Order: sequence, then C-alpha cells, then structure tokens
Amino acid sequence: MAREIPNAWKPDQYTNAANPQAHYATTAPEIWEATEGRITHFVAGVGTGGTISGIGRYLHEQNPKVVVVGADPEGSVFSGGSAQPYLTEGVGEDFWPATYDTTVCDLIVQVSDRDAFLTARQATAAQGILVGESGGTALWAALQVARTVGKSDALFVVLLPDSGRNYLGKLYDDDWLREVGVLGAGEQVADYDWRATEPSVVLQQERSP
Repeated sequence: MAREIPNAWKPDQYTNAANPQAHYATTAPEIWEATEGRITHFVAGVGTGGTISGIGRYLHEQNPKVVVVGADPEGSVFSGGSAQPYLTEGVGEDFWPATYDTTVCDLIVQVSDRDAFLTARQATAAQGILVGESGGTALWAALQVARTVGKSDALFVVLLPDSGRNYLGKLYDDDWLREVGVLGAGEQVADYDWRATEPSVVLQQERSP
C-alpha cells in the first residue's frame, strides 16, 4: 500500500529509529525520575526491541551499573537458537529487527509459555492487575533474576506492556490452558509455584563500559 498510494508512509516499527528513540526520550526519563535514580534493574520483553533498546540505552548512560534484562519466550531468536513455535503473543520474534540494539541487554532470560501464562494469572489473582502474556513473561524473568540478587536495596522496574483483556478466552480460560498443555488435567492455577522452574537460558551480553 505504501508503494501504491501517493505520498503514503509506512511507519514499520521493526526498522523505524523513532521506535527506540521515543522510549529513550520519554519512557526512560520517567523511570529514572520516578525512582530518583535508584533503579538497579530494568526488565522488559523483547519484541521489536524498541522499548528495551531505548530505555536501556538511557539508563546505561545515567548509570552503567543498571542491569537491563530482556525477557524472551522459548522459541524466539533473541535468547539463542533457531525460531520455534510458541504460544506467547506480543513478544519475541523469529528474525532480528533493526530497531533492536543487540548490545543493550546485560542479561536475557528465556521464559516458557507455562511460566509466562501462570505468572500472569497469579499476578492478577494476587495484585488485581489484569496482566497479559508478555507481561507475565517479563514478570517471571524479573522474579528469577531477583532470586540471584543478594542486595536489599535492589530496585527492579518491570514493564508490563499489555492487558489481559485481550486474552480472556485463552490465558484466562483454564480449559484452554489445559487444552494446550499449560495446565495439567487436575492442576489449578493456584498450584503453580514460580520458584519451581529454573531459567532455561540466561545469557550474559557483552557491553562496553
């Protein structure tokens, strides 16, 4: 359509530099100011890479010690390996977007569909926040990294970018979860323990100081 319509413009979030720049200019300063510069860890899913690249770059400029953690579904290319099918929507990719800065993440945590979905469900039950699938992915990754941090003054900021409203017939339907194998036949969402599963992949990324 962009080729055929005179003066048309294709935003293309996978190649448009304005994607990460928008988060560098707006979201990241808001996080820095809201935490009064005390943030130690930032965790977000990696999709187009724009959000984590823009925010991560800004935070590293303010404090190189801030740990930027990318949460990635099993089957996505960002956490290593070739692309494979997965159920989690709205995060991960089967190719490398131009908007993703591959040097910005200090850690990348691979997250299974089961851990993403059931973490989202339990967050909703415990906190009353209708979290979507990519939000569950980021939250599970944050919890796993937090287990390794021995400092009581650590301050995590986790970006929950989607609402569960669009997943009421999937993520929030126990029958569907059992149908796709996320829940066992007699298992309940409340039975899930996020501590029971170790991260399958945690990659240390190279970054210039």
